[in-house]
Amino acid sequence: MLCRLGGRWLRPLPALHRRAGDPPLVPVPTSGAKRPTLPVWAVAPVSAVDGNGWYEALATSSPVRVAEEVLLGVHATTGLPWWGGILLSTVALRGAVTLPLAAYQHYILAKVENLQPEIKTIAKHLNQEVAVRANQLGWSKRVARLTYLKNMRRLVSEIYVRDNCHPFKATVLVWIQIPVWVFMSVALRNFSTGATHSE
Repeated sequence: MLCRLGGRWLRPLPALHRRAGDPPLVPVPTSGAKRPTLPVWAVAPVSAVDGNGWYEALATSSPVRVAEEVLLGVHATTGLPWWGGILLSTVALRGAVTLPLAAYQHYILAKVENLQPEIKTIAKHLNQEVAVRANQLGWSKRVARLTYLKNMRRLVSEIYVRDNCHPFKATVLVWIQIPVWVFMSVALRNFSTGATHSE
């Protein structure tokens, strides 16, 4: 059912479905007493809402525990406040992991870019060869195009292997940086909710 309010159509919110393990909802007083700002279920940690879910498995995984140990070690070693320890850990991780991988990514992309003139020359010669063979054998345009694409893919792949600069290597930074960010974020959340085993 849609309701009209101020010229806009609104949909009613779906009802909350409670499970057996959910904490009880706090009744809201209807008299003149002050209402609580948030119900209990709204401030419950994720682990209390879904104890056996994917997030709980992630929060207790060994990479997250390693991230917690790194943060604790930086905090204990330097004696900095938590915000300083987090800042120092971030700068150290970016300097030790992200910076070298970013330099490697730029190196690979530069090698790929330097190969573009050679690839264009090969494409031009291959296009001429395929056109000659298509005229000799009576290929249709579709067959000639598929033959060109198949051979071009093979030749470009051989060039990348020869120079050891496949463009997929340039994505290593993303595949390393995203998990590190996720593990560090979950470790910080474990600290903020008190879900870690440390003090």
